[in-house]
Amino acid sequence: MHLKFRCAELSEGRLLTELALRSKSYWDYDKDYLEMCREALTVNKSYITNNIVMIGEVNNEIIGFFSLAKVKGENRLDNLWIEPSNIRNGYGTIFFNEALKYANQLGWSSVRLAADPPAEGFYIKMGMENIGKVQSKIKPDLYLEHMHLNL
Repeated sequence: MHLKFRCAELSEGRLLTELALRSKSYWDYDKDYLEMCREALTVNKSYITNNIVMIGEVNNEIIGFFSLAKVKGENRLDNLWIEPSNIRNGYGTIFFNEALKYANQLGWSSVRLAADPPAEGFYIKMGMENIGKVQSKIKPDLYLEHMHLNL
């Protein structure tokens, strides 16, 4: 099984949005909350056009994607989602490292992200530092982990 990365096509936004929602559901959020996340996780043509959106495939099957974007003036790893059946198989590490390669190519000196609380341990393992909390756009009482890594 060989993992290869390629740029997302404009027509793949809906597919990537659904993948992100399936991946987020790995954390046992209830269905109502996941539906509230749909807008924030939507990948549309404009997003694909204006950001780096990379898909990872094994045997021509999409297993995940990541994106790099400017968010509120920060260089962000804005998405990193893996199909639930492939979580805990090492792909997250590979996707994360591939995203850092692209960040370096963009000339970024650091990268930040807003992580679901259950994913904080993964990002710390990847060398990121928790620098605080970011209030969720979806639920005012939910705070995401604000993570930072110098490149």
